[in-house]
Amino acid sequence: MSSGQATRIEGAAPGTDPLEQLARRIVEDHRDRLPDLTSVTLLRPRAHGDARLRRLLLAAAREQGVEALLGPRITSLRQWVMEQDPAHGAPLLGDHGRELMLFEALREHPQLFERHDTWRLVDTLLELFRELTLSGATPPAAYEAFVQRLREAYGLGGDDSACLEPLGREARIVHTLWHAWLEQQRQEGREDPDARYLRALACLEPGNIPPGSLYAAGYDELLPAETALLNGLTREGRLHWLVGLPAAPGMPQPTSDGADPQTPFSAFLDQAFDTDGAPLRERALAFAQRHPSSPATPRLALLGAEDAEAQAAALDIRIRAWLLEGHRYIGVVTDDRRLARRLRALLERAGIDLDDPGGWALSTTRAAAALERWLEALEEDFEYQPLMDVLKSPFVFPEHTEEHLFAVYRLEQDVMLRENIPRNLARMREHLFKRARRLGPASERSTRAVASLLDALEEAAVPFRGLVRGAARPAGDWLAALQESLRRLGMQASLDADPAGRRLLEEVRAMAADLGSRPLSMDWREFRTWLGRVLETRHFRPHPRPAPVRLMSLGETALARFDALIIAAADGEHLPGHEPVRALFNDGVRHALGLEAWHDRVARQQGRFRRLLEAAPRVLITWQRERDGGPQRPAPWVELIDAFHRLAWGAPLRDEALEAWLKTPDALVQSPDTAPLPATPQRPAPLLPPAHVPAKLSASAHQDLIDCPYRFYAARGLGLAPPEELAEALSKADYGERVHLCLQAFHGGTPELPGPWQGPLDEAHRAEAEALLETISKAVFEKDLEDNFMHRGWLARWRALIPAYLDWAIERAEAWQVQDTEVSREVALATGTVLKGRLDRVDAGEAGQGVIDYKTGTPPAQKEVDAGEAVQLPTYALLLEDSQRVEYLHLDRDKVKSGASLEGEALTALREAVATRLLQLLERLRAGSPMPAWGDEKACQHCTMDVVCRRGSWEQEDGESEVRSEK
Repeated sequence: MSSGQATRIEGAAPGTDPLEQLARRIVEDHRDRLPDLTSVTLLRPRAHGDARLRRLLLAAAREQGVEALLGPRITSLRQWVMEQDPAHGAPLLGDHGRELMLFEALREHPQLFERHDTWRLVDTLLELFRELTLSGATPPAAYEAFVQRLREAYGLGGDDSACLEPLGREARIVHTLWHAWLEQQRQEGREDPDARYLRALACLEPGNIPPGSLYAAGYDELLPAETALLNGLTREGRLHWLVGLPAAPGMPQPTSDGADPQTPFSAFLDQAFDTDGAPLRERALAFAQRHPSSPATPRLALLGAEDAEAQAAALDIRIRAWLLEGHRYIGVVTDDRRLARRLRALLERAGIDLDDPGGWALSTTRAAAALERWLEALEEDFEYQPLMDVLKSPFVFPEHTEEHLFAVYRLEQDVMLRENIPRNLARMREHLFKRARRLGPASERSTRAVASLLDALEEAAVPFRGLVRGAARPAGDWLAALQESLRRLGMQASLDADPAGRRLLEEVRAMAADLGSRPLSMDWREFRTWLGRVLETRHFRPHPRPAPVRLMSLGETALARFDALIIAAADGEHLPGHEPVRALFNDGVRHALGLEAWHDRVARQQGRFRRLLEAAPRVLITWQRERDGGPQRPAPWVELIDAFHRLAWGAPLRDEALEAWLKTPDALVQSPDTAPLPATPQRPAPLLPPAHVPAKLSASAHQDLIDCPYRFYAARGLGLAPPEELAEALSKADYGERVHLCLQAFHGGTPELPGPWQGPLDEAHRAEAEALLETISKAVFEKDLEDNFMHRGWLARWRALIPAYLDWAIERAEAWQVQDTEVSREVALATGTVLKGRLDRVDAGEAGQGVIDYKTGTPPAQKEVDAGEAVQLPTYALLLEDSQRVEYLHLDRDKVKSGASLEGEALTALREAVATRLLQLLERLRAGSPMPAWGDEKACQHCTMDVVCRRGSWEQEDGESEVRSEK
């Protein structure tokens, strides 16, 4: 051993590399034993720098002429202490076990908290109890003694009258739950891990540690018991402790700093942060006299970005520029996880790997999303969206890929969408077989595949049968049901083959193990909350791989060194952040109880920030100037540096190159696609190939051709149609279909529905007619009422119209009699095109036949019909050549009345004119006439072809063209 071991607490100045300093110290202390360092143990808080430390040790050994090493053991203080504890004692409580134990304690004392989220209280109290345990400030057994301690902490003295009700409530909550928690541990024969650790610290025998074999570095936050142990080991010469400067609260002052002479940049930072000295202006001007040129400008730059996206872009550009300059190890330090996620996305787009040791919440992984959607499907009776998400997940039924996807497609398209079945497996099965009976043998394969899929879903749901909507059950039943259900879905195997899925299964198994035989009951909501909370609070960390960029939080940077460094989101929100609002104990009381107070945390964060400023030769500090629509200031420490520099040299610390790049589109990652962008969209006017001109035209297709030729081109010529949507609630159009069906059953008869009406329709038989129509209406709306209770409103709306409809029908029956309903007709035109349509109702009267078209919405006005713009009535007149009258019957809310109509000479003239125009239009289409989009506001309002027409883009261009032509 060398004489260098005489100094046992050594300081690491901010400008020095603590790992390099430590490596040299270890090699110097043990140079007589080189290359064997296996007797050395190094304690550090995190494993981030272990590989670099081994490289530095080897470099220091090579300076001594040793080319290879048997390296030291590198571990954490807690792990090392637990390994020294020979007595293991009772089984340890797992993380889930601690949470569940406190959850039970809260349940047993509901009087302590009213109308509070139990799991949120678990988080709050568990954090407090851990702090009380680790700081040695556990509540005494006697309630009165604990109250007295709190009185003293609040500065209330011993006067009982001064003990306010809030103090008594705090004392009662903490004391009651603390001792209930301890009692549960005793009854279950379990020990809290933190209590075990403190016991191990107290039992550790320093005499068993060989002198000079132990080193510690990187710690700036220790428990009182840990500090006492390390101080004791250093006094006995068994530990060499490297302490970062400036020393954090609770850390010992080093007997030496082992630092090189202070650099001008270090002096600049020390002067800027010396707030206890002379005023800022005096310090700045005095420093500028000693250093006419700023020592900060080559190393430090500040950038206030306009918003969050601009800040992420700045980080992306600066990192790529540094990599092009040859920097190979770049650090990004931030506590803003949203910014971190955005930066990750930008760097991935540029093909740059980012190492994020913190990982991300399990809830954000695909595996957790698949699990969550399965549970949603169970609780929502297999509702369409969660069910489809589950069935399309690669984790579900992975062994039947092709057949599975075929069955999923057929279930979605044929059953759920076309039959409009939004949920419920039994109803899906019922309509599947109804459809099979309609289609016959052609549907045999799809029916078999879908039925098999429904069987598999029902089988997977069996473990949860009776649980989801049942009473509270033992928590173990829920976990057993979950695991068995995942097995039946095939998810257990596929999750186990996925890194994030494997991590998820580990947590589920840990939940079951920590639950053990604890008789804790939960209902479905409580179980879902518990599971969701676990997925939110546990993290997935992918296997680390070499990456040029490392993402870290401020608390992880004690031993870090970089080629270049960015401190991002350096605003008051994140650096040092806001003092947390605590449900129990204010900051002063926490300090009096020996817990960490806010001012201690701020001082520790400031020390970390100060050391970080010299952790790289190039440092960029960024923040966003605006948040949530309001201005945002940088962190006070950043403002202090900026103000000091401006006062000293009259200039800000800027990254001028980066500011210029942010204004240059070429600085962004460029797409490898060099093809020119599409031209600005123009008003479409395509040609329809003659082969695509429909051979048959319906009344609605005829109306499309008149309203907008482009809509006819897309919908009728090309056969485009929007995807079917599942409607859980009836739309106005659906309501209209139901009313049509009621009137068809009443007047003409429909299979499986009551009716039709027999006999005269007059006042004498009104009651019977109304009763039949009521019965028909209930039967028609019955399925809709099963789907959604709110559909009763549509039924009530129609039932309220029945009396008015019968008034109209009885009056009409005096001159017209119902001849037929829902009549399908086809008529060949002169060009060979067939006109087709379905007439809601055909009546017979003395003058001839009449056509009625029911309208529950707003029918076209009479002037639109007379002008030939609304062609439905003339088209019906063409389909029924002998018709003498065609009209709309408006059925809306509290009125039933005739709408627009055509009869006599007006009907004859308009029928002929509409037919002639239609023939001319069809001839022009076959001759290659363009089919422009009109862009008419009324026609476009409910158009389903807007996604291909893109009216919004070309309409603006048309308007600008018109303005330019006018000029």
